[in-house]
Amino acid sequence: MYKKSSEEKISVVIPTYNRYSYLKQLITSIFEQSYNNIELIVINDNSTDNTDKYMLKLEKENSNIKYIKNEENRGPSYSRRIGYEKAEGEYIIFADDDDYYIDNNFFEKVVILYRKEKFKNVALISGNVKRLEEEKKKFIDADLGIDGYINGIEYLRQLQLKYQKPYSTFTTIFKKDALIRANFENVNMINDSIIYMRALMAGDIYIMKDVIGVYREHGQNISKALPLEFLIENIDEKRKIYKILELKNKKGRWCEWYIDQIQSTVGYFLFFTKPTRQEFDKMCEWCIESLDKKKWKLKIQLFKYRKQIKLLQTQKES
Repeated sequence: MYKKSSEEKISVVIPTYNRYSYLKQLITSIFEQSYNNIELIVINDNSTDNTDKYMLKLEKENSNIKYIKNEENRGPSYSRRIGYEKAEGEYIIFADDDDYYIDNNFFEKVVILYRKEKFKNVALISGNVKRLEEEKKKFIDADLGIDGYINGIEYLRQLQLKYQKPYSTFTTIFKKDALIRANFENVNMINDSIIYMRALMAGDIYIMKDVIGVYREHGQNISKALPLEFLIENIDEKRKIYKILELKNKKGRWCEWYIDQIQSTVGYFLFFTKPTRQEFDKMCEWCIESLDKKKWKLKIQLFKYRKQIKLLQTQKES
């Protein structure tokens, strides 16, 4: 379907599981991009719907598609790892199977920006989305409120405080060499937060005002109710980032940043997952053990007690 091109290649990595209709809409929106040199890597996490039949046909018809089917269900992080290792492009996108593009020129716009001299230190370029509340069939503008170039370390330091994390990762085209410089091959947990954090360690970010796609919100979103083990692994990846940043800049107050990340993740766990008291205690104890200094351990201990009281009150009310 695509012409061969001397242009830089964009690799689009898509893990998918039992979302044939969503996947088809996403791939159609990628095929409609004005940019030619696209490599599509789809990792089927052992789906039981029509995904395999659809992808085998598509792979046969298109030389730019790599299709991999896992022998068992391994989860999106594992599948993203496979896709990353197979990607040959100078640029890479990690797309979830339930989102899709509405700006047919997004890929082309980003490549044009990356070619400019002033973008040589930029590791990622992102755009805005419309949120689709699927049950209500309602579209909502979800502007990040940022337009332009921001230092990567500054953005990382203020992530989830002053600056939002872009919606999902389909909105963002990363330089693959920036991920390599950020030791991405050593990352065990590959989800959107960790991808962004690693990229921001390696370079700056540029955010376009353009609305480039639709972020679908529905009952099956990967990012909603997540198991305890997943969230602990997520915090552990943030701990590794904190250790790297602290070594590079001891005056950067990165332990406070890590504390903020712990509190944000634990808060998310309480809100979306509705854990038992035992699960909550296990997560907090792991976080306390991950800290070096007594004063930081005490801070999380106090945070734990406050949240325990709130958790008990919620359980009594229900």
